[in-house]
Amino acid sequence: MTSQNQQGDPAPRWEIDSIFPGGSGSEEYAAFTAQISRDLDTSGESLTHLPSSLSNGSCPDWAAWIGELQRIAEHIHLAEVYALCLVSQDVEDAKGAAIAAAGNVLKSRWEILLASLESFSIRQSDHDWEQLMTSGGMREIRFFLDEIRRIARAKMPEEQEKLTLELAVNGYHAWNLLYEKMAGDLRVEIEEKGEKKHISLGQNAARMSHPDRAVRRDAFRKLEDAWQSRAELAAMALNSQAGFRLS
Repeated sequence: MTSQNQQGDPAPRWEIDSIFPGGSGSEEYAAFTAQISRDLDTSGESLTHLPSSLSNGSCPDWAAWIGELQRIAEHIHLAEVYALCLVSQDVEDAKGAAIAAAGNVLKSRWEILLASLESFSIRQSDHDWEQLMTSGGMREIRFFLDEIRRIARAKMPEEQEKLTLELAVNGYHAWNLLYEKMAGDLRVEIEEKGEKKHISLGQNAARMSHPDRAVRRDAFRKLEDAWQSRAELAAMALNSQAGFRLS
């Protein structure tokens, strides 16, 4: 964990070198995400050659493609979690923030492929879809696939959904990165044993579990005061999010 205890003493950092050694400068991580990008390219190319409808002959091809899409999703999730650990343990790690942003792009590309699957699914009859769901490897993820098919019926046309996913990289996802940066930069002043010190919001959050109610109250007020100093920036960002949604 990267949080700190109630006294503000440093806590252990995330142990992530066993996943990708080198932190935000990890060559292994760079190679891993580069392979994800290539896999997304390959999956996108394969999609263009898949049959436009399901049949006894096409179900295995679609099942194989969906299986590959699932494998890529697992790799993207690992990359996302690793990036999250980097920015959590050091909010000033500019490379870590860049890695997190790049991960959002990979996820958006994957979601665009998923949008194609959603659109495809609602063009198939229930009988043909059932045939696909009984194909090799699909039983284990049937709930997910049935769910995306159900939700897809309430979505916009495929091209509009894909455009929205592309725009979301610099919309919703960018807001999350901005929020994390603002939160990471904020500090609150506390007094312990007659000594004044500045601590992060994460350290202050730990004080909200303090057995002394006065400390918990002070922690909450300090949190409110800290965010009040960013009220205008937060309002601008949230208004932009609302505009993104309406557009």
